[in-house]
Amino acid sequence: MEEQKDRSALPTVFGFDFQEVAGLILTLFYLKDVKEISIEGKKQDIELLLNNGKVIYAQAKATTKFESTTLDKFKEGMVTLIENSQLNNAEKLIYVTNSIYPLGKASKLKTFFGSSDKEKRYTFNDFKRNGLNIDSYINKVSNSDVSFDRESFELHFYKLLEVSDKKTKYEVAFEYIQEFLGKIGKSSYKNEVFDLWEAQFHRNAAQKETLSKKDFIWKMVVRLFEVHQLDEFKDFFEFDNNEIDEIEERFGDVINDLVNWYELSNIIFNSYLKYKRKLCNTNRNNRELVFVDEHWTEFQDDIIFLSGDEESREIITKLVIWKILINKVTIKKALNEAGL
Repeated sequence: MEEQKDRSALPTVFGFDFQEVAGLILTLFYLKDVKEISIEGKKQDIELLLNNGKVIYAQAKATTKFESTTLDKFKEGMVTLIENSQLNNAEKLIYVTNSIYPLGKASKLKTFFGSSDKEKRYTFNDFKRNGLNIDSYINKVSNSDVSFDRESFELHFYKLLEVSDKKTKYEVAFEYIQEFLGKIGKSSYKNEVFDLWEAQFHRNAAQKETLSKKDFIWKMVVRLFEVHQLDEFKDFFEFDNNEIDEIEERFGDVINDLVNWYELSNIIFNSYLKYKRKLCNTNRNNRELVFVDEHWTEFQDDIIFLSGDEESREIITKLVIWKILINKVTIKKALNEAGL
């Protein structure tokens, strides 16, 4: 039997880069419906297994000259999407590109994508409503005896330029990450989360491994815990900032052990939830920090583990309570936004 041709042979680094970034964007766009993620999947460049058992298949084709015609790449990509259509498990069949001329430069095509666009999505019916018979493009690569689910087909454009500045190059991905992090109150950490997810997807592609949504989200949560700054804590409480930094450096490992102590964490968080319910009809800024300030003495006996001056003991107790609340709240929000 003739061995199937490996269509991914000798890809450019830029092409791989686009494939991974496109996979990240698609994952975040369909996040609540996604169950597993595969970059360089068995059947397609990007495969998103959904909770309903169906799959989003996406073929990613990039160009370093985003204003050039890439119709040949579209034809190549459609061959694999047509093959995916035969599997009868496709939720969507998506062609993803960074070219503003994926179908050529005919005048009727120039209204669909523009050099100022950062992102565009078109379904088969969108093209039809706008007077473009995309069938004429699909039929050029489709065997007349082979069916293709046109209702599942979409063409996505994500701007990705070959430039050195990371925020310019990955602008669309950063916007999706910031939108997600904004929903869990962590938008200031978009750089750290982008670096994490980019590395995660690169490893996923290189090792051809499937990534579960749970691992995708949980590693992000862990990363947020690692980089979480103390500025908010320092601004709220009137402790000496140098003393807080010294305590963090000296007792950081022990504080983290206490934060991760399941029984203590649950006791503190359940107490906070009761406190929060009492304030359900009021808007309180810094609610977690207010709780810490008002209730820290209730947990002092459970937390204090060393001798020291009174202020140091107070700082350590408040730090532990605050970190427990921030971690718990972040986890709850992240899991909710991810549909877990």
